[in-house]
Amino acid sequence: MNRNKIGVRDSSASIDPNMTESSTTSLQIRRKSIWRKKFILVIAFGIALVLTASIPAVNILLKNKDTTDTPTTNITSMTSLVYTVPTTTPTMNTASAVSSVYTVAITSRSITTTLTEEHMIPSAHNYTSLKWAQNANTVAGGHGSGSELNQLSKPYGIVIVDDDEHQMIYVTDYDNHRIMAWGFNSSEGQIVAGGNLQGTGIHQLNQPTDVIFDKKYDSLIICDKGNQRIVRWFRRREKTPEIVIRSVDCWSLAMDNNRNLYVSRYLNPEIRRYTDNDTIGTQLTIGYNNSIPFDEPTYIFVDENRSIYISDWGNNRVIKQVKDMQYNSIVAGGNGRGKDDHKLTYPQGLFVDHMNNLYVVDGDNDRVMRWCKGCKTGEKVVGGNGGGNQANQLSGPKDLAFDRKHNLYVVDRNNHRVQRFDVDVN
Repeated sequence: MNRNKIGVRDSSASIDPNMTESSTTSLQIRRKSIWRKKFILVIAFGIALVLTASIPAVNILLKNKDTTDTPTTNITSMTSLVYTVPTTTPTMNTASAVSSVYTVAITSRSITTTLTEEHMIPSAHNYTSLKWAQNANTVAGGHGSGSELNQLSKPYGIVIVDDDEHQMIYVTDYDNHRIMAWGFNSSEGQIVAGGNLQGTGIHQLNQPTDVIFDKKYDSLIICDKGNQRIVRWFRRREKTPEIVIRSVDCWSLAMDNNRNLYVSRYLNPEIRRYTDNDTIGTQLTIGYNNSIPFDEPTYIFVDENRSIYISDWGNNRVIKQVKDMQYNSIVAGGNGRGKDDHKLTYPQGLFVDHMNNLYVVDGDNDRVMRWCKGCKTGEKVVGGNGGGNQANQLSGPKDLAFDRKHNLYVVDRNNHRVQRFDVDVN
């Protein structure tokens, strides 16, 4: 007895001739069906090979691509071709964005989608194509030189603190020996540092030229030029101001993403870097290629790679010092004084965007210029209409800054005001 064989006939049973003929016919039909399926599979495989061979290889080169832990998604459809879909997420403080690019690669079995990230400015806010209104709005001062809360007197440096709650503009009010804060659409400012007459006391300032924001301690770090010191004032006034560095002929300040403090010195021309709680610092550069001295370096800017940009004021040029490199290069000006687009006359404030475009306050030409990376000639951004006090004019501008919406702010020193040039969204 075949206990484990289900549906098997006993060999002793009689065989019906009609059943034998029917079984033979059924077998032939099954064989034909199998051959049809094999033929269809061969044709399908051949089509797949032709499609794969006809699709050219596509190499997508990305700047600063990060392929670590790259997520992949398998798509079983064979009908799609290679394509990219950019998506952008803007970041507010740096006017930059992360662009997600989906790259599709076709294989003979599946389509694999790979997600990569590229740090770049979105096309809608690409600094190389951005334009600004040529008529500005006054957002601080503008009521003549004076010490009232709606006035400034020879302002120099600026920093914008753009947090989730509100925007504040901090300005060094040079001749009033104070730092002023202006809120959005404020008709007058408030004194947040100094303002207690010119002096050397811990609650006094003497001709401040620059100010930066230290988020870790929610404080302002100020170049107290007349007192040859760098001081810290806490925004909430819960602590007494403190001296950070003594006996330093500072002009401008910058801080990198590791909170190292950079200082330009104008009497003893050099750039120094200070780590936290360091009062001596490290000399980084003394001039062009460390052989041709700076002529009163003024404003500085440090980018995300810790390269330093220096306004070499008396030499009418901007120098770039790459991190840990002995030599540096001229990235703007350096062709003598003048109003031509390849020249600067006593450059001042600086800003570098994530596309390495350099913005320079061209002080004695009363304008702001932009140099793209590697360009020998700049282009005018705002101003350049002669020194004056009209909405499209500047007079002796000193510093500049951008807010999260890419509006441009220029410290218009001789007009005792700060001008905002709105970004052109058209």
